[in-house]
Amino acid sequence: MTRVVSIGVAMGACLAIFVGCAGDEEAGPTLPAVAASSPSSPISPISPGSLGSNGRPAWLVDADQMEGVTQPPLEKDPMSYTQKDLFSRGYPPRPDPQKDPNGYNRWMEIVSTPVKRVNPTHIHMNGIHGSSSTNNIWSGVELDGNLQYASAFGTWTMPTQNTYSGRQTSISYPTDTSIWIGLDGGLSPFGGGQSPDVVQMGTDMVGLAAGQIPQYPLWCQWKCPPWNPHCVVCTPYFYNYAWVEWYPDTYDGLGVYIAAGDLIYSQVWIGDAEENENTAGGYAWFWMWDYTRGYSLTTSLTPPTDHGVYGFTGNTAEYIIERPGVACIFCSGYEIDPLANFGTRKTIQGINSRDSLGWGHDMGTDPFTSYNMVSDSTGHLLSLATAVPPSTIYFSWQNYY
Repeated sequence: MTRVVSIGVAMGACLAIFVGCAGDEEAGPTLPAVAASSPSSPISPISPGSLGSNGRPAWLVDADQMEGVTQPPLEKDPMSYTQKDLFSRGYPPRPDPQKDPNGYNRWMEIVSTPVKRVNPTHIHMNGIHGSSSTNNIWSGVELDGNLQYASAFGTWTMPTQNTYSGRQTSISYPTDTSIWIGLDGGLSPFGGGQSPDVVQMGTDMVGLAAGQIPQYPLWCQWKCPPWNPHCVVCTPYFYNYAWVEWYPDTYDGLGVYIAAGDLIYSQVWIGDAEENENTAGGYAWFWMWDYTRGYSLTTSLTPPTDHGVYGFTGNTAEYIIERPGVACIFCSGYEIDPLANFGTRKTIQGINSRDSLGWGHDMGTDPFTSYNMVSDSTGHLLSLATAVPPSTIYFSWQNYY
């Protein structure tokens, strides 16, 4: 799999010096060229290593500490810009106002607001977000129209991690909650089976509260011997971050910290190397706007060929809260994390998807499947999802595992 960071570039010499070229607009400000990076050894998403004075892993930084450029709002008729012009400014694809009016209205909100564009750094994580073969890990909604979905859009507010509630006193493991939007991975009721891949972008909240730390000192010493300064499993910590994934590959953190209370806008689409929506284009594109902090980022992935040939299907679009998996230390495969306590009445809103012909879809236009997360091992209800068509899902945390 190839990891690609999208950067703004001038479209031709005449544009670089802002001299008009017939039929073109000048490109947006050019971002500093920052190469995508991935450590030689994957990082555990729940064992952060040494923590800084801010209580976060060293690989997480605030967006205001990242290089970037300020993109002013569009000044001309939005329809007068080519898609290439818009991509150079860091915007997601422009919807057709006739085929997808709701999507176009949300897009207009995006391009009418100044934003700082930053370059994300890909951090390879030793964890995974799975498919919906079981509601043991998923809670949310899956659009199941008899068509090919090409993009998904949604917004959510980053929850505050609630401290350990004591509801399950045996828990002694970090908790994790993922909020994401994506394409594929579901089981369409119209046949064709379950697609083997999932293209997804989201935010993770990871934590180990003081009440979760084991009460057995010898256990702590075994897991975190004094000579290992990088082990913090016996020290409380909480942190949040953005990530992207083309399952079944493991996912990439984007190195940017997401604060509790931040309003996140996100879009995922399948496109070509130039970012144009194209379900045969071979690239998964990801765009995120942290409205609260005033920055945006764009990046992409190519298919997970390490696991065989995985072509994009587009049979479903998803809006999900998940408890992800982390590589198992004493077994093969992945262990499913306990679900972090994200609170009640949290929402994914503005749900919108487009098909391969550009038409807009949501829960008001398409059939959908709603998932409640129920633990296979305990039978506990973990997360309750309530769909409110056409475009909102309410989530309420119930249990860790």
